[in-house]
Amino acid sequence: MARGVAASGVRLFGVASSARDSDGGTVAEHGFVRMRDIAALVKPVADARRELDPSDIDLHQRIVEAAFDRGGVLPAPCGTVFRSTEQLRAWLEQNYLALSEGLQFVVGRCELRVHLARRPAPEDSPATTLAPTVITESFRALRRISTAAMTLPPARAPEASVFSAAFLLDRERMPDFDTAVRALENRHAALLIRQTGPWPPYDFVRLDFGI
Repeated sequence: MARGVAASGVRLFGVASSARDSDGGTVAEHGFVRMRDIAALVKPVADARRELDPSDIDLHQRIVEAAFDRGGVLPAPCGTVFRSTEQLRAWLEQNYLALSEGLQFVVGRCELRVHLARRPAPEDSPATTLAPTVITESFRALRRISTAAMTLPPARAPEASVFSAAFLLDRERMPDFDTAVRALENRHAALLIRQTGPWPPYDFVRLDFGI
């Protein structure tokens, strides 16, 4: 841990393989708590009750995404704090098997998010409509390429979107996913698809903090 910080807890950014934790430019921004072959990415915090500000969120994303670039990572919810390093070690020990299996599951995979919207109609033309069956067909077509998929709540979607979803897929299948997205847009004149990513598996990791 960093010197000179009167820490009352440790903030958890995520869990990664300890074999990959010595690489990358963000290592100086955080420390590690190791448990066998996995490592918690952490930083001491002086006030665990302090509300998060934009710099905290930016740091969390930067650390998680750097770990993602080096290999698999299980992101923790932003702002997750343990009372002490000892409590964190106990959690790692208790959940070691599940964390190891989770890392094996996400290695080599990424998350893509897709937002469906109505394509704007040309001026002086009737407004386009997007039938519910088009949304269902689009989700199913992209789901077939993916390892897992889930719908996202409206609060997580851009304002103009009528449907949003996250897809977990093997990185090598990203070109197939891109092709499927373009095919759907070509098939449905009223459909506009916004695709973002690749992201760490933010929407496909649920860490159990019961200790």
